[in-house]
Amino acid sequence: MTGLMTAAIAALAALFYLAAALFLKGWGQIPVWVTLAGVVVTLIIASALEMEALRRARFAEVVLLIICTEVTLALILSRFLFRDGFSAVELCGLALMLAGVALLLTGGGHGHSEVVKAVERRVG
Repeated sequence: MTGLMTAAIAALAALFYLAAALFLKGWGQIPVWVTLAGVVVTLIIASALEMEALRRARFAEVVLLIICTEVTLALILSRFLFRDGFSAVELCGLALMLAGVALLLTGGGHGHSEVVKAVERRVG
């Protein structure tokens, strides 16, 4: 990943995607026009942030970071907003996702790209 700024942009995109989901969760409790406007605005902002992150970094890294951040925030918010509990499998999955994000942010994935470059040199 090209840096913490890219990670922050991707995390913000995840936050806005999650905000759209929260608007949809409130469907029926708030006026329909507020729900639709909230979903449209948050998805436009999330898409713009994701495009910027994709411009700065590799596709797989950005998508993984957004998905992991969104799932982590969703689990945390579901616990505090909706009083949902966690199973052992969900907690293990959360730990694995956080470990994966930590590897991405610390450059743990750079060895793979070096292997790919070496193979491409040998083949080409």
